[in-house]
Amino acid sequence: MLFNRQNKSAMECNWYYTNQNNAGDILSSFKVKVRKMKEMIVKDFMNTNFAKISEEMPAITASIELIKKEVLGGPVVDKENKLLGWISEQECLQVTTQYAYHNHRVALVKDIMREDVLSIKKDQSIFSLAEKMLGTQPKNYPVVDDNNKVIGVISRRRVLKALLDNHF
Repeated sequence: MLFNRQNKSAMECNWYYTNQNNAGDILSSFKVKVRKMKEMIVKDFMNTNFAKISEEMPAITASIELIKKEVLGGPVVDKENKLLGWISEQECLQVTTQYAYHNHRVALVKDIMREDVLSIKKDQSIFSLAEKMLGTQPKNYPVVDDNNKVIGVISRRRVLKALLDNHF
C-alpha cells in the first residue's frame, strides 16, 4: 500500500491509494467520497435553534438564555434579526460573578458584547470553515444571509461532528 499526497491544501488533498490487486476500484470509490465531502456546506449543519440575544437585554438574562440553549455564546441581534455583535459565556461569567457577589445588576449586553464579529454565509464549505477554525479564529460563527440577518450558528463541535459523520 502507498499513499501519495497530490495537493498541499489540507482540505482539498487527494490521496491516491495504490495496491497491486484492485487499486482502480478503491481509487474511484475514494474520489466519489472526496467529491461528496466537498459538497458539505454550512446550512446543512448549522444550529437554527440558537440563543437570540438583544443588546438591551440585561447581561444576567443573556447568561440564562445561553445556559437554556446549552451554548457557549450567541449572536446579539436587533429587532430585524440583523447581527450587531456576539456575547459568550466568558463575558457573562464576569458580570454574573459581580451579580452573585454584590447582588446587583451591573451591565446590559451592549456594554459587554464583542462588536467585531466574524460571520459566515450558509453556502460556505464545511472544509473551508474547518480550516479557519484550526487557527486562532473563533469556535462559533453566526451564519448570516445577504442582508446580514442571522439565520443560524455553527460551532467547532458541529463542524467536527459533520466531518466524523461523513467518514465513520
